[in-house]
Amino acid sequence: MTTGLTDGSATATDDTDTQQVMEMKKLVALILLVAIGGLSACNTIEGAGKDIQSGGDAISDAARDVKKEM
Repeated sequence: MTTGLTDGSATATDDTDTQQVMEMKKLVALILLVAIGGLSACNTIEGAGKDIQSGGDAISDAARDVKKEM
């Protein structure tokens, strides 16, 4: 990065560019985290749905057994 100054100090433009790059990196990181979180939530909800379905099947089976015994 060239500053155009002989003493090597950064200019205001260089600081602004650096801040913009950092903001973009933060934004990309946030988007990735949200995407990963969303995908893992789908898996969790799918698993919960399967568990609830299994519980419903068990209740149906138990109800059927009770009905046969009557």
